[in-house]
Order: sequence, then structure tokens, then C-alpha cells
Amino acid sequence: MSNVWRTFRDYAANTVQTALNLRLPISAEPGEEVAHKIAVVPTLLKDLDFLHKFELDDDGIQQCRLLEANYFVEMIINVVWQKGLYEYIDPLRLDSAFALGGAAVQNTIKAHRTGRFKAVDASAEQFYDTYNVILMLIDTIRADPVLSARYERLQSLIVAWGREWIGLDDDDK
Repeated sequence: MSNVWRTFRDYAANTVQTALNLRLPISAEPGEEVAHKIAVVPTLLKDLDFLHKFELDDDGIQQCRLLEANYFVEMIINVVWQKGLYEYIDPLRLDSAFALGGAAVQNTIKAHRTGRFKAVDASAEQFYDTYNVILMLIDTIRADPVLSARYERLQSLIVAWGREWIGLDDDDK
């Protein structure tokens, strides 16, 4: 599992700054990005909202789509399929991929706490704490019929996109 964790970690390190708007435009003054990250990172680390998509429904009410942040879904697809991990993961139950990816994203966000990238402890204990929190969230999702149906659909879409991206046929399992 440590090799899979490193693959997710490396992918997250290359995408999180842009995906979560930690990176400012090149036209920003030197030092502005540091101040920006110092202000934003604690909010991102407050909970797991960085893994969710927030959107307004037809009535203008904000809805939280659990584990559906666009960059996060793309990360699951890219890491699992482009790196060949799909051979080792049950396509009907991507829970471990979500938990590994989420833990990697959180670790990457933590690395920017000071405003500048500084590697943080990615010890097994710290990693497994986040990993387990995400698995507990997935258990909560599975316990709710509406959320469970949405999560199952999300997994199906991830598998379909992943297979399409690398040209797998439905007969090639």
C-alpha cells in the first residue's frame, strides 16, 4: 500500500495548489502568495471540505456533493487507471482509492501551512488517521440510501471514464 500512497501523494503534490487556488497568478507581488497560503490553508484543513463539490441547486440552495470535487475525481481516475492500479482495485468499491487520495491531498495541503512548501510528517499514524476518517465518511454515505446511490453512481462514472481514458474494453477485465 505504501507504493500506492506515494503515487497518490506525488499526484496531489502536482495538482493541489492549482486545484484549491493556493497558487496566485504570476502577476501577484512577491510575498502575496505566502500570505495567501497562510490565510487559506488553515480553513482548508479545518475539515474534509476540500474533497467535496459545493454547488447551488435549482432553488439557489448550496448542496455539498461528498467526495466529488472535480480535481479529486480526476486524481482518482488518473492515478488508478494511468498508473495501472485498476488491476488491483475492485471497480465496484473504490473506497480505498478515495481514502488514499484524500489522505494524500490533506498531507499536501499541510505542506503549505507556512506559506511555502515544507514537507510534513507522512508517518503511518498520521496517514491512517485521515485514511480512516475518510473510510468512516464513506460508511456514513453508504448508510444513507440517497447518498449511497449517488456514491455508487460516482464510482461507476469513475470506472467508465478510467477505462475510456486508457482504452480498455468492457470485455478486458
